[in-house]
Order: sequence, then C-alpha cells, then structure tokens
Amino acid sequence: MKKSIYNTYLHPTENSTVIYNALTDTTIVIPDKIICDTNILDLNESLLSKLVTEGFIVDDIVDERDEFIKSALAIEKNDTSFHLIINPTINCNFHC
Repeated sequence: MKKSIYNTYLHPTENSTVIYNALTDTTIVIPDKIICDTNILDLNESLLSKLVTEGFIVDDIVDERDEFIKSALAIEKNDTSFHLIINPTINCNFHC
C-alpha cells in the first residue's frame, strides 16, 4: 500500500490534517498528522479502509498516472456530452 501521488496535505491546526485527492476529488479531515508521520500499515483498520475506499491510499501495483491518462482519454473520446465552463470576469467582453 502507498499514498496516492494526487494527495495534498494541509494542516489547518496542530490537531488535524486535511487531505485532498485531486484524482478522486475527495477531501477528508483526520486527527493529528497521523497520515504524514505514521507508517500506512500502522493505521487503525477503519481509517485505513476509509482511506483506501476514497483513493487516498492505493495498492503498490497501481499506476495512478496511467489510470489518469486512460480516464482523460475516455472523457475526451466521449461524444455523448459536452462540458463547457463560462467564467466571466469584471472585464468580460460580453458585458454580462
């Protein structure tokens, strides 16, 4: 088991850690800096299970970069839907 390469760790307080996984777009708050300072296999079983389920921890054989590329290509080849984000600013040329 290994930590996902897509994890970002924030420590808003001394007693908590916020972990965001960009691949699964999931956030979790856990007590202390347990995930950063502890061996993964030393975590309690329920926390380890939750972290695996949410994609924060993956199997050693998983190639996350390859999975991301496959996922991105599948989205790109999908011609059944079109996703458009319009993000106008104060200086928008359309004068919304």
